[in-house]
Amino acid sequence: MPLLLALLRFDPVQGMMVYAKYGMAGQDLTQDQVNSIFMSHASGKNPVSKLAVQIEGLSIASKFMEKKSDKTSERLVLALVLNKGEKPETFYPELDALEAAVWEHLPKPQLKMNVLIQESFTKLAQKIVGKLDAEVIRKRVIKRAQDLLDSNQIDQAQRLLGASRSVPDQLVNAANEGLRLRNEKRYDESVKAYNDAKNCASMLEEPELADEFAKGAARSAEIPILEKSREKLLKAAREHMKKEEFLAAASKYKEAAEISDKLGDVIGKEINGKKSAILFQYNELESLG
Repeated sequence: MPLLLALLRFDPVQGMMVYAKYGMAGQDLTQDQVNSIFMSHASGKNPVSKLAVQIEGLSIASKFMEKKSDKTSERLVLALVLNKGEKPETFYPELDALEAAVWEHLPKPQLKMNVLIQESFTKLAQKIVGKLDAEVIRKRVIKRAQDLLDSNQIDQAQRLLGASRSVPDQLVNAANEGLRLRNEKRYDESVKAYNDAKNCASMLEEPELADEFAKGAARSAEIPILEKSREKLLKAAREHMKKEEFLAAASKYKEAAEISDKLGDVIGKEINGKKSAILFQYNELESLG
Protein backbone atom coordinates (compact mmCIF):
# COMPACT_ATOMS: atom_id res chain seq x y z
CA MET A 1 0.00 0.00 0.00
CA PRO A 2 1.11 3.63 -0.37
CA LEU A 3 3.26 4.94 2.46
CA LEU A 4 3.38 8.69 1.76
CA LEU A 5 1.90 11.24 -0.62
CA ALA A 6 3.81 14.51 -0.92
CA LEU A 7 3.43 17.63 -3.01
CA LEU A 8 6.77 19.22 -3.81
CA ARG A 9 6.90 22.87 -4.84
CA PHE A 10 9.78 24.78 -6.37
CA ASP A 11 10.85 27.94 -4.56
CA PRO A 12 13.18 30.32 -6.44
CA VAL A 13 15.32 30.80 -3.33
CA GLN A 14 15.17 27.47 -1.50
CA GLY A 15 14.68 25.15 -4.46
CA MET A 16 12.31 22.19 -4.39
CA MET A 17 10.59 21.83 -1.01
CA VAL A 18 7.88 19.66 0.54
CA TYR A 19 4.78 21.86 0.43
CA ALA A 20 2.21 19.35 1.72
CA LYS A 21 2.35 15.70 2.75
CA TYR A 22 0.47 12.92 4.45
CA GLY A 23 1.28 9.29 5.10
CA MET A 24 2.15 6.55 7.51
CA ALA A 25 3.74 7.46 10.83
CA GLY A 26 7.48 7.85 10.56
CA GLN A 27 7.46 8.04 6.77
CA ASP A 28 9.05 11.14 5.26
CA LEU A 29 11.30 12.45 2.50
CA THR A 30 14.69 14.00 3.20
CA GLN A 31 15.77 17.12 1.34
CA ASP A 32 18.28 15.05 -0.64
CA GLN A 33 15.50 12.69 -1.71
CA VAL A 34 13.29 15.63 -2.68
CA ASN A 35 16.12 17.04 -4.79
CA SER A 36 16.73 13.66 -6.42
CA ILE A 37 13.07 13.28 -7.36
CA PHE A 38 12.98 16.75 -8.90
CA MET A 39 16.24 16.29 -10.80
CA SER A 40 15.04 12.95 -12.15
CA HIS A 41 12.24 14.86 -13.86
CA ALA A 42 13.99 18.09 -14.77
CA SER A 43 17.54 17.08 -15.69
CA GLY A 44 16.83 16.85 -19.43
CA LYS A 45 15.89 19.52 -21.94
CA ASN A 46 12.19 18.79 -21.46
CA PRO A 47 10.95 17.66 -18.03
CA VAL A 48 9.64 14.09 -17.89
CA SER A 49 5.95 14.03 -17.00
CA LYS A 50 5.84 10.80 -14.96
CA LEU A 51 8.53 8.57 -13.52
CA ALA A 52 8.95 5.39 -11.53
CA VAL A 53 12.10 5.97 -9.52
CA GLN A 54 14.12 4.09 -6.92
CA ILE A 55 15.85 6.45 -4.49
CA GLU A 56 17.74 5.27 -1.42
CA GLY A 57 15.66 2.12 -1.18
CA LEU A 58 12.34 3.89 -1.75
CA SER A 59 10.01 2.98 -4.61
CA ILE A 60 8.36 6.19 -5.84
CA ALA A 61 5.77 7.11 -8.45
CA SER A 62 6.07 10.80 -9.31
CA LYS A 63 4.37 13.30 -11.59
CA PHE A 64 5.88 16.60 -12.74
CA MET A 65 3.49 19.54 -13.25
CA GLU A 66 4.23 23.02 -14.55
CA LYS A 67 2.33 26.19 -15.38
CA LYS A 68 4.01 29.16 -17.03
CA SER A 69 2.93 32.77 -17.31
CA ASP A 70 4.68 35.86 -18.65
CA LYS A 71 6.43 36.53 -15.36
CA THR A 72 6.39 33.29 -13.39
CA SER A 73 6.71 29.55 -13.69
CA GLU A 74 5.11 27.25 -11.12
CA ARG A 75 6.75 23.84 -10.83
CA LEU A 76 5.25 21.03 -8.76
CA VAL A 77 5.87 17.32 -8.29
CA LEU A 78 3.46 14.81 -6.80
CA ALA A 79 5.45 12.00 -5.18
CA LEU A 80 3.88 8.77 -3.97
CA VAL A 81 6.13 6.56 -1.82
CA LEU A 82 5.26 2.88 -2.09
CA ASN A 83 5.91 -0.50 -0.54
CA LYS A 84 8.69 -2.53 -2.10
CA GLY A 85 6.36 -5.01 -3.78
CA GLU A 86 4.32 -2.40 -5.62
CA LYS A 87 4.72 -1.21 -9.20
CA PRO A 88 5.01 2.59 -9.33
CA GLU A 89 3.70 2.70 -12.91
CA THR A 90 0.31 1.37 -11.88
CA PHE A 91 -0.28 4.49 -9.77
CA TYR A 92 0.08 7.00 -12.62
CA PRO A 93 -3.70 7.28 -13.20
CA GLU A 94 -4.24 8.24 -9.55
CA LEU A 95 -1.60 10.98 -9.80
CA ASP A 96 -3.10 12.23 -13.07
CA ALA A 97 -6.54 12.40 -11.49
CA LEU A 98 -5.20 14.55 -8.65
CA GLU A 99 -3.58 17.23 -10.83
CA ALA A 100 -6.63 19.46 -11.39
CA ALA A 101 -7.45 19.59 -7.68
CA VAL A 102 -3.84 20.49 -6.85
CA TRP A 103 -3.87 23.48 -9.19
CA GLU A 104 -7.27 24.52 -7.84
CA HIS A 105 -6.03 24.47 -4.24
CA LEU A 106 -2.62 26.04 -4.84
CA PRO A 107 -3.76 29.70 -4.49
CA LYS A 108 -5.63 28.85 -1.27
CA PRO A 109 -4.12 28.73 2.25
CA GLN A 110 -1.54 25.99 2.66
CA LEU A 111 -3.73 24.21 5.23
CA LYS A 112 -6.29 23.50 2.51
CA MET A 113 -3.62 21.85 0.39
CA ASN A 114 -2.58 19.71 3.35
CA VAL A 115 -6.20 18.66 3.78
CA LEU A 116 -6.43 17.79 0.07
CA ILE A 117 -3.28 15.67 0.26
CA GLN A 118 -4.53 13.95 3.42
CA GLU A 119 -7.91 13.15 1.89
CA SER A 120 -6.32 12.03 -1.37
CA PHE A 121 -3.90 9.71 0.41
CA THR A 122 -6.71 8.17 2.45
CA LYS A 123 -8.89 7.61 -0.61
CA LEU A 124 -5.96 6.23 -2.54
CA ALA A 125 -5.07 3.79 0.22
CA GLN A 126 -8.68 2.61 0.36
CA LYS A 127 -8.90 2.27 -3.41
CA ILE A 128 -5.65 0.42 -3.98
CA VAL A 129 -6.50 -3.20 -3.39
CA GLY A 130 -4.22 -5.81 -4.88
CA LYS A 131 -1.62 -3.42 -6.26
CA LEU A 132 0.83 -4.91 -3.85
CA ASP A 133 1.65 -7.36 -6.61
CA ALA A 134 1.85 -11.02 -5.57
CA GLU A 135 3.38 -11.98 -8.90
CA VAL A 136 6.22 -9.47 -8.52
CA ILE A 137 6.96 -10.85 -5.06
CA ARG A 138 6.74 -14.44 -6.32
CA LYS A 139 9.27 -13.75 -9.07
CA ARG A 140 11.68 -12.22 -6.57
CA VAL A 141 11.37 -15.25 -4.31
CA ILE A 142 11.93 -17.70 -7.17
CA LYS A 143 15.00 -15.75 -8.29
CA ARG A 144 16.32 -15.89 -4.74
CA ALA A 145 15.70 -19.64 -4.63
CA GLN A 146 17.55 -20.08 -7.92
CA ASP A 147 20.54 -18.21 -6.49
CA LEU A 148 20.46 -20.50 -3.46
CA LEU A 149 20.44 -23.56 -5.70
CA ASP A 150 23.44 -22.19 -7.58
CA SER A 151 25.28 -21.92 -4.27
CA ASN A 152 24.19 -25.45 -3.27
CA GLN A 153 21.91 -24.29 -0.43
CA ILE A 154 19.35 -26.85 -1.50
CA ASP A 155 17.16 -27.11 1.62
CA GLN A 156 16.65 -23.36 1.88
CA ALA A 157 15.97 -23.11 -1.86
CA GLN A 158 13.40 -25.89 -1.64
CA ARG A 159 11.64 -24.17 1.24
CA LEU A 160 11.46 -20.88 -0.65
CA LEU A 161 10.18 -22.52 -3.82
CA GLY A 162 7.46 -24.24 -1.82
CA ALA A 163 6.45 -20.98 -0.17
CA SER A 164 6.41 -19.12 -3.49
CA ARG A 165 3.32 -21.01 -4.64
CA SER A 166 0.73 -19.56 -2.27
CA VAL A 167 2.37 -17.36 0.36
CA PRO A 168 2.70 -14.22 -1.86
CA ASP A 169 -1.08 -14.25 -2.38
CA GLN A 170 -1.63 -14.74 1.34
CA LEU A 171 0.70 -11.81 2.02
CA VAL A 172 -1.15 -9.47 -0.33
CA ASN A 173 -4.55 -10.47 1.04
CA ALA A 174 -3.43 -9.99 4.64
CA ALA A 175 -1.87 -6.58 3.91
CA ASN A 176 -5.01 -5.36 2.16
CA GLU A 177 -7.13 -6.65 5.04
CA GLY A 178 -4.93 -4.80 7.51
CA LEU A 179 -5.60 -1.50 5.77
CA ARG A 180 -9.31 -2.15 5.24
CA LEU A 181 -9.85 -3.09 8.87
CA ARG A 182 -7.94 -0.03 10.07
CA ASN A 183 -10.11 2.24 7.94
CA GLU A 184 -13.15 0.56 9.50
CA LYS A 185 -11.63 1.27 12.95
CA ARG A 186 -11.39 -2.45 13.70
CA TYR A 187 -7.94 -1.95 15.07
CA ASP A 188 -7.34 -5.27 16.87
CA GLU A 189 -8.25 -7.20 13.73
CA SER A 190 -6.07 -4.87 11.67
CA VAL A 191 -3.09 -5.59 13.91
CA LYS A 192 -3.61 -9.33 13.43
CA ALA A 193 -3.88 -8.98 9.65
CA TYR A 194 -0.69 -6.92 9.44
CA ASN A 195 1.13 -9.43 11.64
CA ASP A 196 -0.06 -12.22 9.33
CA ALA A 197 1.35 -10.25 6.38
CA LYS A 198 4.61 -9.75 8.28
CA ASN A 199 4.90 -13.48 8.95
CA CYS A 200 4.29 -14.22 5.27
CA ALA A 201 7.01 -11.74 4.32
CA SER A 202 9.41 -13.39 6.75
CA MET A 203 8.66 -16.82 5.25
CA LEU A 204 9.49 -15.40 1.82
CA GLU A 205 12.68 -13.75 3.14
CA GLU A 206 11.37 -10.28 2.32
CA PRO A 207 12.73 -8.36 5.33
CA GLU A 208 11.82 -4.90 4.04
CA LEU A 209 8.19 -5.89 3.52
CA ALA A 210 8.19 -7.57 6.93
CA ASP A 211 9.41 -4.31 8.47
CA GLU A 212 6.69 -2.32 6.69
CA PHE A 213 3.96 -4.66 7.90
CA ALA A 214 5.36 -4.56 11.43
CA LYS A 215 5.05 -0.77 11.24
CA GLY A 216 1.51 -1.18 9.94
CA ALA A 217 0.60 -3.37 12.91
CA ALA A 218 2.20 -0.93 15.33
CA ARG A 219 0.32 1.96 13.75
CA SER A 220 -3.02 0.16 13.99
CA ALA A 221 -2.31 -0.54 17.65
CA GLU A 222 -1.25 3.06 18.29
CA ILE A 223 -4.19 4.89 16.70
CA PRO A 224 -6.93 3.97 19.22
CA ILE A 225 -4.61 4.79 22.12
CA LEU A 226 -3.87 8.21 20.67
CA GLU A 227 -7.54 8.84 19.88
CA LYS A 228 -8.57 8.01 23.45
CA SER A 229 -5.82 10.21 24.85
CA ARG A 230 -6.90 13.12 22.67
CA GLU A 231 -10.55 12.76 23.64
CA LYS A 232 -9.56 12.73 27.31
CA LEU A 233 -7.52 15.91 26.83
CA LEU A 234 -10.35 17.67 24.98
CA LYS A 235 -12.82 16.68 27.68
CA ALA A 236 -10.45 18.08 30.31
CA ALA A 237 -10.00 21.27 28.28
CA ARG A 238 -13.76 21.79 28.10
CA GLU A 239 -14.06 21.28 31.86
CA HIS A 240 -11.34 23.88 32.47
CA MET A 241 -13.15 26.28 30.15
CA LYS A 242 -16.36 25.93 32.16
CA LYS A 243 -14.42 26.89 35.27
CA GLU A 244 -12.68 29.74 33.38
CA GLU A 245 -9.32 28.09 34.01
CA PHE A 246 -8.02 29.30 30.68
CA LEU A 247 -4.32 28.57 31.15
CA ALA A 248 -5.04 24.96 32.07
CA ALA A 249 -7.42 24.66 29.11
CA ALA A 250 -4.75 26.10 26.80
CA SER A 251 -2.28 23.44 27.93
CA LYS A 252 -4.79 20.65 27.25
CA TYR A 253 -5.60 22.00 23.79
CA LYS A 254 -1.87 22.21 23.06
CA GLU A 255 -1.42 18.56 24.01
CA ALA A 256 -4.45 17.64 21.90
CA ALA A 257 -2.89 19.44 18.93
CA GLU A 258 0.33 17.46 19.40
CA ILE A 259 -1.59 14.18 19.44
CA SER A 260 -3.54 15.27 16.35
CA ASP A 261 -0.20 15.72 14.63
CA LYS A 262 0.81 12.17 15.59
CA LEU A 263 -2.49 10.93 14.18
CA GLY A 264 -1.86 12.79 10.94
CA ASP A 265 -5.00 14.85 11.57
CA VAL A 266 -4.08 18.16 9.94
CA ILE A 267 -7.40 19.82 10.74
CA GLY A 268 -7.40 18.69 14.37
CA LYS A 269 -3.86 19.94 14.80
CA GLU A 270 -4.76 23.33 13.33
CA ILE A 271 -7.98 23.82 15.31
CA ASN A 272 -6.65 22.69 18.68
CA GLY A 273 -3.43 24.61 18.13
CA LYS A 274 -5.36 27.81 17.46
CA LYS A 275 -7.53 27.32 20.53
CA SER A 276 -4.41 26.86 22.63
CA ALA A 277 -2.70 29.93 21.18
CA ILE A 278 -5.77 32.13 21.73
CA LEU A 279 -6.13 31.04 25.34
CA PHE A 280 -2.43 31.49 26.09
CA GLN A 281 -2.61 34.96 24.57
CA TYR A 282 -5.72 35.80 26.58
CA ASN A 283 -4.02 34.67 29.78
CA GLU A 284 -1.02 36.89 29.05
CA LEU A 285 -3.26 39.90 28.47
CA GLU A 286 -5.13 39.19 31.69
CA SER A 287 -1.89 39.02 33.65
CA LEU A 288 -0.81 42.37 32.22
CA GLY A 289 -4.13 43.95 33.12
